[in-house]
Parts: sequence; structure tokens; C-alpha cells
Amino acid sequence: MVLDAENPIPLYFQLKTIIESRIAAGEFNPGDKIPSENQLCEDYGVSRTTARQAIAELVNIGKLVRTQGCGTFVAHLHTDRMLYRLTGFSSDMKKQGFSPSSKVLDFRVLIPTFGIAKILQLNPTDAVIFFNRLRFIDENLMGYEKTYLPFMRFSTLTREDIESSSLYETLIRKFDTVPTRTMINFEAIQCNEKMCRILETTPDTPILAMSDLSFDQNDRLFEYSHTYYRGDYYSFHVEINKHLNENVLFVQKSDPNREEEED
Repeated sequence: MVLDAENPIPLYFQLKTIIESRIAAGEFNPGDKIPSENQLCEDYGVSRTTARQAIAELVNIGKLVRTQGCGTFVAHLHTDRMLYRLTGFSSDMKKQGFSPSSKVLDFRVLIPTFGIAKILQLNPTDAVIFFNRLRFIDENLMGYEKTYLPFMRFSTLTREDIESSSLYETLIRKFDTVPTRTMINFEAIQCNEKMCRILETTPDTPILAMSDLSFDQNDRLFEYSHTYYRGDYYSFHVEINKHLNENVLFVQKSDPNREEEED
């Protein structure tokens, strides 16, 4: 393919489209290193700025992954979370044809921070069930999730419950708790040293931080979770319908004074 300088479509976008086509055609497979910026400049007769912008666009949408000191590679997989329906991570991934799994790192009962108690509308002395998990798709590490549930309501929930089944399936079956509404806040954040270690990635990897407040069939708040997704693998798909007032996506600026949660 040749870039057309007379075409009103910007050169960087033309180059981006060519690279995408080469990926789709199987010329570049997941994990393959793509040509360097200098090589792209030579192959397509463009400036380094144009090549850099084309690559940046593909990195931003998760088609490519930059690794400092090594180069730019085709992402292994890219998945969407559908924000117009209330389903759990496992259900969403299965519907897209992936094989989801989780690894529970910690499961315990604790007295939460004041901030967490306030979010869950609990008294300061009320206990919560806290657990954190690594999330995998086809054995690829996708995210890290922290979840808080009111202990009084789910006191018989066990670690084995969430290791052997979807959390939402367990809550429906064992506690007659049907998730029906959620409030979502998400933001892009820089991958700090701790999160790089957990997600096995580098500081230049984009991270999507997502907070969920989930409500049951009686509109009772039952869950607060905070998840960190690798942005090179994960994106969100939003559908907004003006006729369905209950399907509202809440987006707000992050609170720099937000109280830290338990690790």
C-alpha cells in the first residue's frame, strides 16, 4: 500500500490504517514486533512525526503495546466491557468467546476504613468481607480487582465460593441477591510501581481504574469494587439510549482527596 499525500485523510491516519490491515491479514501476529519508526519512515516515505503519531494511535486503542527499550508489539488480545448491560466480568468475557479465570490473592473479614464504610452506607464498626483477585483471559493477566461486601449480609460467603464460581452467580444462588443496577466511575491513571508489579507490566502501559457500586433487585447497595485493567488489553463499550433513563453512565472527575483503601 502507498500513502497518498493528495488525499484529505491525514498521512498518520493512512499509515495507521495500513498497519491495522497488516495485523488483520496476519502479517503481524499477536506478540510480533512491528517495524521501527525509522523503518516505517523509509518504507512509506513519511516523517518520523507521522510514524510516531500512527503508532501512538494504535497504542491508545490497544492494538499495539510499547515496551521500553524493546520496541512496539502487536497486543495479544483486546476485549470490551459492555456498559449498557449489567453483567459480571466472567459473563462478559464468555460472551466474547474468551475463557476467563481468577486467582484470589486475599480473602478476609475486616473493619474497613471510614471512607469504605461510608461508600457502603455502613456504621464505622461494621465489618466487611474483603477480597482481591487477579483477572485472566485465556491465561493472560488482564486486571486486578478489590471487592468489599457487607459482612452481616454475606457472612457465610467463603473463599471457595468465589474461587469455584462467578461472584454474581454465587450471590444469586446462595444469597438471593440479584444485581440489577450499578453506578460506575472510571478514569485513566498512570501505572505506578506497585501496580506495574501486580499487573506484570511497565510504567508506560495505560491503566483503566474502574469503581463499581452495585445494587440488588430491591435497590439495596450490596457491593463496592475497584478494578485496575490493563489498557493495552481492555476497553469499554458504551451504549446510550435517551428512552431508557435507567441506563445511565456516571462519569466524574477523580477525587484527589479520596481515602486510600485496604491493600
